[in-house]
Amino acid sequence: MPVSELSVAQRQLVEVARALSHQSSILLLDEPTASITPTETNVLFSVLRWLRDQGVAAMTRDQLVTQMIGRAEVVATLPERPKHDHEELLSCHGLVNETGANGVDLAVHSGEIVGLYGLVGAGRSETAKSIIGVDKLIEGEIHVDGKPVHIRNPREALERYGIGYVSENRKEEGLLLIHSVTANVSITIWRRLATVLGWLNVRAVDDAVRPYVERLDIRTPSLATPVATLSGGNQQKVSVAKWLAAKSRVLIIDEPTAGIDVRTKGYLHELIWDLAAQGLGILLISSDMPEIIKLADRLVVMSRGRVAGEIENTRDYATMSGQIMSFIHVGENGETETEEAA
Repeated sequence: MPVSELSVAQRQLVEVARALSHQSSILLLDEPTASITPTETNVLFSVLRWLRDQGVAAMTRDQLVTQMIGRAEVVATLPERPKHDHEELLSCHGLVNETGANGVDLAVHSGEIVGLYGLVGAGRSETAKSIIGVDKLIEGEIHVDGKPVHIRNPREALERYGIGYVSENRKEEGLLLIHSVTANVSITIWRRLATVLGWLNVRAVDDAVRPYVERLDIRTPSLATPVATLSGGNQQKVSVAKWLAAKSRVLIIDEPTAGIDVRTKGYLHELIWDLAAQGLGILLISSDMPEIIKLADRLVVMSRGRVAGEIENTRDYATMSGQIMSFIHVGENGETETEEAA
């Protein structure tokens, strides 16, 4: 089968298999579990332990982080966020599509981070793509500001309803890699910046883009630099910047730190937290359990295209991780009652 037809998780495993096939004495794995399920992770870890026992080099997480950034990882405490009126900005009722959503209910309020968690294939991204009009709905309703809407495409989602989507696949869906930082950040506001005749003034575009590049601390030699030459972390910041420039009210962020280095991951966490503090509604999709427990105010757990459970986040990792996995276990076994898991 061509690798292009595999899922992101399967492609990741192929890359790992290729690295193992070289029988190297030193093996470097960059985010090997970022896109694979816990079951696949356990298989990978058993192979790595076997390799270690055969003499292949490995380090602990703390040792590796210290080598990368010059110090051990520090888990930053995020500040208190101001209280907002928690007006409901977006809600979904019984969403069903052909790609994986199977009766999804959820809501996002102003100033709130809603974490959407699930294993690979749970239907999280498919739900997001139905919201923005990429995947066609078979059943269900989407409400914006309490009113039912029909969203036909991502442009309409943004321009009429203020909903932005930061894709998990930034290189194929989120960015125009051969184009400049300016072009990528400003693409969502070209209509707003265009003259009556449809022309764009280069200086006006740069002036509109620069504040967001500075605010997100995008490390680039210039605004004219092609995005392809930036690091993965800075590319992700560009992905976020274009939706901020468009003044989104609801931001769906899909796997924001997959493949991102430790230092930039912490910065992106602070950025997401700050956006919610400013009143945006954030729907955060992540397979990284520590990340979602750190950031989300409320957790929606998906399994097999359905919502298996919903809980307020206490940010106590041991308790929350246990509840999350209980919901997934119930969902994977086809149960409909989630109270048992709680």
